[in-house]
Amino acid sequence: MRFLLIFIFMTSCSFLTPKKKKEILHPSFDNLKVSEKRHWVLMRGENILRNVTVATLAVWVKPKKDSQYPMDLIAVSVAGKENPSNASRASIRLLPGAKIGGIARALDTEEGQRGFSSSVISESTWQHIVLIIDYEKNKMEFYRNGVFVPSAGKIKFKARKTSDTPSKTIVIGAEDDGSAYHFNGDLKHVGIWGRRLYPDEIKKLVEQFSDDFKLR
Repeated sequence: MRFLLIFIFMTSCSFLTPKKKKEILHPSFDNLKVSEKRHWVLMRGENILRNVTVATLAVWVKPKKDSQYPMDLIAVSVAGKENPSNASRASIRLLPGAKIGGIARALDTEEGQRGFSSSVISESTWQHIVLIIDYEKNKMEFYRNGVFVPSAGKIKFKARKTSDTPSKTIVIGAEDDGSAYHFNGDLKHVGIWGRRLYPDEIKKLVEQFSDDFKLR
C-alpha cells in the first residue's frame, strides 16, 4: 500500500498500523512531557499529507501554568532532519493568549497560510483540540473538546492540494526544525489524517478518553 506507514518512536510507546490511506490512526503514546526545549521527532513519515486536499491534526494537550507562547504541538514538514527549514506542510500551535492556531502550505515553496480560533486553551487542564486544514477550499477549522469554534485568518493556498513530495519529518512539541516554539506541558494521543475528520468522528475521539482526562 502506497501510504502504509510505520513509525519508530524514540520512547516507550505502542502504535497502530494505519487502517486507511494517509492516516496515523491514533498512536497511543504515554504522556509526552516536552518542557525545557525537549521535543520528539518521528521519522519515516514520507507519505503523510502528501498530495492531499484536506489534513486533520488532533491531540490531547495540557499546558503548564504560565507557559510562554507561542508553542507548537505538531508540525509535519517537507524538510528532513539533515536539512531543517520552516517549510511545515501542516502545523498546529498555541498562540499568545493561549488561542489555537494553524500554519500550513499547499505548495512547498509558498508562504505559510495562517489561521486562528477564538477559543482559549486552559492551562493545567487536559483538553482535546483539532485542526482541519482544507487546502481546496482555503480554510482552517478548529474544534475544542469536540465542539466547533469560530476561526479567523485570510487563507489563500496556491494549490488545491499539497505537493506530491515527501513529508520527511514530523515533530511533536516544537517547530518543524526543533529550534523554537517548544511546548511546555503534556501531550497525548497525537493523530494525523490525510482527510477530513467529521464532527461525529471528532466527538468519538473526545468521548474515548474523556473519563481518563476528567474532561468537563
